[in-house]
Amino acid sequence: MKIAVMTIKTLALLAIIMCLCSCAGSDDIVLYINDTPVTEQEFLLYAVEKKATTAGYFMDKYSAEYGDGFWELDFNGEKPKDKLKSETLEEIVTVKIKQQTAVEYGALDSCDYEDIHKKFTTENERRSKTKSDGGVVYGVSEYSEQQYLHDFNAKLEIATKNVLRENTEITTDELRNYYEEIKEEFYRFPEADEIRVYDTGSEDSPVNRGSKYRDFNDVEDNVLTMYIDKIYNNIIDAERENCKIKYTDKFDKINFEGI
Repeated sequence: MKIAVMTIKTLALLAIIMCLCSCAGSDDIVLYINDTPVTEQEFLLYAVEKKATTAGYFMDKYSAEYGDGFWELDFNGEKPKDKLKSETLEEIVTVKIKQQTAVEYGALDSCDYEDIHKKFTTENERRSKTKSDGGVVYGVSEYSEQQYLHDFNAKLEIATKNVLRENTEITTDELRNYYEEIKEEFYRFPEADEIRVYDTGSEDSPVNRGSKYRDFNDVEDNVLTMYIDKIYNNIIDAERENCKIKYTDKFDKINFEGI
């Protein structure tokens, strides 16, 4: 009986600890994108990428000088922190939708920042160990988190497109139709205007039929890649249009000083 009581008390204590940990983590969340939490730390990582262009905008338009307190300044109603926040939000919404799509298609296990941050830490630990063991480390010996996220998101997009390519049934007729849509822009020979298209009775012979465009059979794989890109972009655009964003009280208090 005493053991049962102790077990109940232990479980209750663990539940309280887990609740407190969860509450502590939620204090840093600034918004949700389709129920995926975005922490202030993650938001600021993407803000760094928009920092220079945003500051440059105010320097060019208002001859502003960058320094302490810059993000809190007001230029005829335009505030650097508001523009930076808006630009960063646009970026991170797209990033999160792409990550959520990757999860949906099985190219990623989780798009929560905590899990991606663990991957970043693990990768740097792997690189450090490889280097100390005398192995070869390709690229940087240690990622900054911005570098890692840029690389991670680029590779993730490729992985998601590969899953689409493997699991989407596309007929040759579909590809030929798409080829006809894009051949003028992508497959026209530079010297096309100098090529005369004529017919001497044999349509199959390249000797007897000139062409202004690369032949479909020669570029079919490339057309497929571009067609998958189109499908992927359509998915992302649709998800972005229908995404739900929920802000927390922390969003208005994001501090850009020091980034």
